[in-house]
Amino acid sequence: MADLWVVILQFIISSNGDDTTDSGITNVAQSYDLKPSLHINLKLDKSITIYILLASVVVSYVLVILDIRKAIKIVESRDIAYAFTSTIAYRYYAIKSYPHYCFFAQIQNSRKRTDIIAFFVFFTLKGWKRLLFAEFPRQLLNFLLLVQLYETYGRSKNAGPFTAISNIQASSHGFTELAAYGLASLTVLVWLISFALILLAFLCYFPLVCVIRGNLKEYVCHKIDKR
Repeated sequence: MADLWVVILQFIISSNGDDTTDSGITNVAQSYDLKPSLHINLKLDKSITIYILLASVVVSYVLVILDIRKAIKIVESRDIAYAFTSTIAYRYYAIKSYPHYCFFAQIQNSRKRTDIIAFFVFFTLKGWKRLLFAEFPRQLLNFLLLVQLYETYGRSKNAGPFTAISNIQASSHGFTELAAYGLASLTVLVWLISFALILLAFLCYFPLVCVIRGNLKEYVCHKIDKR
């Protein structure tokens, strides 16, 4: 939702014809003693950037819809192991009734270190395709947007992020750009945390496979069925 709002806010900024990549940069830079020449290398074509962001968000929603369809089939099958390994089916059952929540919590409640690592690696690596192929393009563009805004509004002597925020507030589209700045910062931070977890899970995967000596999904499903 935050990424979707970033796209909407970018559409609003572009439609008003007062984009930070246009001549408004020079005026703002002169007002705050900035260096507009530093911004040239980071200039992005908004018409292309917005549609790349929009396409990336659409791909993410398509993946969510596919996951929902898969979860519906899992719920209809009444298979416990598959319901536990499907995040959407898991949440559906947990919200449906408190006994279901306690049941799944009891399955996950294991003090065996191998099982804890196996569950962490399995559930974390499930989202690697979405993270890299659907979210990475727009998070890269969001990061470039943040750098661009900082170069435009905060690149001055002893200036920092808070100076950039105050300068954005003083611009002609202060609230809109500030909202885009905040939401883009949030989504980039969440992506970095998710990427760090996936990287950690990837590093744990190979030693784990050597310990369990088999397929990770089969091992997790076997543990669920056993409990």
